[in-house]
Amino acid sequence: MKNMLYGMVAVLVAISCSKENVQIKPNIGSRYEGGVCFYIFQPSDPGYKSGEAHGFIVAEKDLSGEYIWGCQNAPYNEFGWQLGEGYSNTALISKWCPNGNMSVILGMKIEGYTDWWIPNSPEMKLMYNNKQVIPNLGNGWYWTSSKATYTEAYAGRFSDGNYDFFNINTLYSVRPIRKF
Repeated sequence: MKNMLYGMVAVLVAISCSKENVQIKPNIGSRYEGGVCFYIFQPSDPGYKSGEAHGFIVAEKDLSGEYIWGCQNAPYNEFGWQLGEGYSNTALISKWCPNGNMSVILGMKIEGYTDWWIPNSPEMKLMYNNKQVIPNLGNGWYWTSSKATYTEAYAGRFSDGNYDFFNINTLYSVRPIRKF
């Protein structure tokens, strides 16, 4: 009877530990779903779900070359400033500036994933706060998807955390992110 009971417990343990029931949760700095996890949502964040792991992943490298932000057509009052709105901002850049070189990011395949976007200012500030876990960051300026005026958009610098807005025709680096 005792051996039968141990056998039943072993079967139950094996069933409860099957691959389908295991959810791998990333840590800050771990490689995960095509990049590096740099932020895990907190209870006050949009998209937070108690008992679930969600957050942001950054690509391991900048996009090749430097990019202008976009065009003057994009109305700056349509751009979002909340966490997670970088994706919709990138979609707006693509919509209003379809021939702009940053519109290529939507649908770009990096490490098997195609849902990358340009971080908005709050998302980039989280990147700066966790820059020690992000590989291959340069010291220069990086575009955000946040627009300041019809002719200016925000950029951030990881060397010192400085943020400012610049003419959208200025060439800066781009580092895509995605949500998990």
